[in-house]
Amino acid sequence: MTARAIADAVLAIEARVLHLDWRVNGVDLWPLYRNEVRGRLSIALIGATSGSRFPHLSQFLDRREQRLPPSDESTVVLLNNGFSRQIVGGRAFDRLCTPLATELERSGQRTLLLDQGTPADSALAPRVRGVGARVRRAKLAGVLKARLGVDSWTVERCAALAAAYRAEGIDTAFLPTARDMYARQIAMFDLAMMYEGILREQRANLVLQVCFYSVAGYAMNLAAHRVGAPVLDIQHGVIDPTHTAYVDWAPTPAGRALLPDGVWTWSDAEAELVRRGLHLPASQVVAGGHPFVAAWQAGWLESASEARADAAAVRSARPDMIHALITLQPGLMTAAALGPLLEAMREAPDVFWWIRQHPVELADETSRALFDQTGAKFDLDLPSSLPLYAALEQVDIHLTHSSSTVAEAEAFGVPSLLWSDYGKELFSDAIERGWAVVVVDGGELARAIGSSDAARPLRVGTEAVDRLLRSLEALRSVVPYQEYRGSV
Repeated sequence: MTARAIADAVLAIEARVLHLDWRVNGVDLWPLYRNEVRGRLSIALIGATSGSRFPHLSQFLDRREQRLPPSDESTVVLLNNGFSRQIVGGRAFDRLCTPLATELERSGQRTLLLDQGTPADSALAPRVRGVGARVRRAKLAGVLKARLGVDSWTVERCAALAAAYRAEGIDTAFLPTARDMYARQIAMFDLAMMYEGILREQRANLVLQVCFYSVAGYAMNLAAHRVGAPVLDIQHGVIDPTHTAYVDWAPTPAGRALLPDGVWTWSDAEAELVRRGLHLPASQVVAGGHPFVAAWQAGWLESASEARADAAAVRSARPDMIHALITLQPGLMTAAALGPLLEAMREAPDVFWWIRQHPVELADETSRALFDQTGAKFDLDLPSSLPLYAALEQVDIHLTHSSSTVAEAEAFGVPSLLWSDYGKELFSDAIERGWAVVVVDGGELARAIGSSDAARPLRVGTEAVDRLLRSLEALRSVVPYQEYRGSV
């Protein structure tokens, strides 16, 4: 199945079950179910493993959970996803939230970052409260309660989903179980109560969050709607026409209370896609660009000089080699998923490989053994710890299965090679612009590296910064859903 076929399957399943009442405690839960269906089918499509591991016990406690005193000022509350952390000069930043919080504070707007990272991976911002441990406890409590029994409502809805799967000829092995969904529902309502309390205490006048289509994300949307604060999703990965978290919703979608009021996107094209897909007024979609690209290119991060020097040293130590950056992804660390890349590494001796693991896979050493077997010259440690942009400033070419780094590489003048048909569907615009090429054969991939136009100029200037600052002003025009469409 292609990505488009997956999206069509999600819509076909939706058409068969949307007549049912999906409300629990007055909240329509269909978006939670829709996204779970999408996620399970997408995993089946790309052959990914779950990659999930039970958190260490230390991740269930966090001294940063301390309750902040109520605020006398209005506050923009930001919620990250816990994975977008970047170490720069020994300091941890959230690549998406920290630049926005910092610039909002400079303009006189009080902010609060709710950080889902672990205590060891905490992200810095002008004002931070750790919520990651609380989120993990809520999810664990949901799992434990679901093991004691699942209510009949959830059982009936999952049975209806199973019937829809069978009617569409889809293997029910990729069906979310009633126990899984019940656990997610419990956790979501629990977290919504917590977030609602924080938003009220901090007098939230706007909420910006990363990855709304998660248990914690849906909870924040619900909490924001309850307190009357507009909530925007901050784009964290590529948005294409098959991404059913953002597109193909009905004009008045079921489960509006779990969806954001608007979206901050990286590009005008993605803004238009989201506006049409979620049926939002133009004022509710802000094409603000990638926050960290703006912060990096503007030189806001004074601590980046050491990272830049480390990256430059890798390049200067091998001046006669082609330098290729590989961005890996969660669940795609198997020999099968990496097949074309591993073959290319064996056949391209004149390439030095900068291998960058995804933050959620940093403790996984499985891939190192696969790369060792190729006999290629590579570094897995420094590229994984360096800021992504320090690497992009030094490499000639970028390779990935389907990472959104394709968009960021283009901003730094680095072309991308994709070794999957899935990536071809996601990055059709970049392919049309000549910034990405799909090569799924390992031998051809090796030859493509050697023949690529490696000396692309670095894109510099103030465009990304100017866009971000203009867009922060545009946030003042965003309003809650109720004000432009009616009750949630």
